Amino acid sequence: MGMEYSVSGSDPGRTLELLVENIENNPKLKSLATYEDQDLKIGIHFFGNPKVGTPLMQINPRVALDLPQRMLSYTDGSNGSILVYNSGDYLAKAYGLKGAESIDMINKALSGINASVTGDEVRSTKGANFGTNKGVGRISSNKNFRESYQLVLEGISQNGYKAFKEIDHGENARNNGFELPNTRLLMVEDPELSQLVDKTDHSLFLDVYPLKFLVWDDGNGKITVSFHRLEFHFARRKLNTNSRGFIELKRMQSGILEGVKKGRDALPSKDLPS
Repeated sequence: MGMEYSVSGSDPGRTLELLVENIENNPKLKSLATYEDQDLKIGIHFFGNPKVGTPLMQINPRVALDLPQRMLSYTDGSNGSILVYNSGDYLAKAYGLKGAESIDMINKALSGINASVTGDEVRSTKGANFGTNKGVGRISSNKNFRESYQLVLEGISQNGYKAFKEIDHGENARNNGFELPNTRLLMVEDPELSQLVDKTDHSLFLDVYPLKFLVWDDGNGKITVSFHRLEFHFARRKLNTNSRGFIELKRMQSGILEGVKKGRDALPSKDLPS
């Protein structure tokens, strides 16, 4: 599946605390957000370094769906926890980034952090066979970037959801001396869905949930809204797409995307021809 993990003798909450401490004590990394559900005994911490991630986005902007880096801590069923992450090799395979210098840097950094937090050997899950960009869906927009981003925000609010976190990859890149067209990531949650996601598979919190929507400019004014293809990520884990977990996640994602499509087709653009 392209995931790597280690096992900790600490409970998920404590493992998450140790992870956050590790990141915040690393001058090369920046903590960006934490998503935690103490009742479900899971927690995700998002962190990154634009100097490492931006060169990958310059090659394939879609990889911004899986950036910044994150690690997931969840219960091992007893008193310990599992700390898991998507490897740099997974990003290389999923987004056609083989040979990119940042991939080796990501592999070494994440493996070192993971082992340092748990004190355990890092293990790899069995790799899955998939092609470049197969895990990403898209909607083309006839609006400018600002309008397209607003359509996603409206699609979220109109369906009764809320944005858990917004990350401006473009601004982060420019603040670190890189050129990157407008690229923003929105993470969206529905607290009522969290328990169902957890029952389906803990590891879905690593990339599928909170749901993610990426609005990006290709540098020539073409705007795209990209998102994770749920079918791909369920197949990656050998999960049933007839399950209630898949059906409810798909309903949530489709509701937001339908709002985006309706707004795109109904609203006149102020800056671009319709």
